[in-house]
Amino acid sequence: LPFELERLSNLEVLEIDSYDFDASPEGRETLSGVEALSHLKELRIRHCKTFERLPFSPGRLPNLEVLELHVPHLREFPEELVQQEDGSQSKLKELTISYCWELRRLPSSVGKLSSLKELSIKSCGEMTNLPSLESLSSLKKLSIERCYKMTNLPSLESLSSL
Repeated sequence: LPFELERLSNLEVLEIDSYDFDASPEGRETLSGVEALSHLKELRIRHCKTFERLPFSPGRLPNLEVLELHVPHLREFPEELVQQEDGSQSKLKELTISYCWELRRLPSSVGKLSSLKELSIKSCGEMTNLPSLESLSSLKKLSIERCYKMTNLPSLESLSSL
């Protein structure tokens, strides 16, 4: 994976599979260049075992519509999902979080993704609850599977498009 991701400024789809970034500053900087990909619409990160937190904020990708994370040791999810640096709202339509065994919670900003149509959470063994989903006015599909420690769900009454 190139260290100069920002040079791929017109890239629309990025899939990173089974790539283990080291814990050095250079390793973390490798993926921080993702924030410069202003045309990126789809980002899929799978089987990257060394991530405990994302070294970038998905909220800084102005055209991101699909985010899929399958990161076993992910512990922290960035809070900045809703508002872009220029003040505009996120365009995220699909959010899939699977096999993030150590992730305990999602940030409250997930519940403010007004353009989100699909939210899928699978096999997140430590996740105990979800933030409020009341503002997800576009949500059409909610899938929660094999999250054994999840003890309660937020109210879904206001989600008329579900």
